Amino acid sequence: MMGLLRKDLLILKSYWKTYAMLLALYAIFAFWGNPSFFTTILSVMLFVLPLSSFSADELARWDRFAVALPVGRRGIVQAKYLFLLVVCAAAFILSVIIVLLAALTGRAGKDSLSGLLLACATCAILGLILNAILYPILFRYGTQKSRIVMSAIFGAVFAAFAIGMGIFNLSGINITSIFYLPIPLLILLLAAITSAVLLLSYHISCGIFIRREF
Repeated sequence: MMGLLRKDLLILKSYWKTYAMLLALYAIFAFWGNPSFFTTILSVMLFVLPLSSFSADELARWDRFAVALPVGRRGIVQAKYLFLLVVCAAAFILSVIIVLLAALTGRAGKDSLSGLLLACATCAILGLILNAILYPILFRYGTQKSRIVMSAIFGAVFAAFAIGMGIFNLSGINITSIFYLPIPLLILLLAAITSAVLLLSYHISCGIFIRREF
């Protein structure tokens, strides 16, 4: 399985110069503006990077050969989720470094350090949850067919979120009060929710990929 992880990391290696230049540019913007801007950009990249791994596999028809490996189909799925965790962890560490440097050099502005660190954690969590929704679709339909399905699902998710917020507002329930919890407790709560979503996503992906025919 570690070999499969290394394969995905090597795929990213061909793009590292482009991503490095973009991250350096956005880091400069973060120092001169708002450091939370950098975490927003990382959230977008966390959505794109795992997708590029699936695209490269599909282009090379990799899955047809990978299913014959000793790790089995479940191991292939595990490697993809491990790759996601590695990418999100690296993005989190990088965003924390940028935030700490901004705070030490007085570039953090009016934002508190704890708030910026929470933004870093939120960036990583958002990347994990979005990909947890995306992965089963990719395992089922591939990158080409998944575009329409993804648009429909994410549209439904955002519509449900908007409707839910409207219901909460009409009911007088302030759902945003959750963000006023102590930051360590809030991070633990978000981590628990993310872990549950990832675990559910992993089992769905395994069920899909095990039954998939090539």
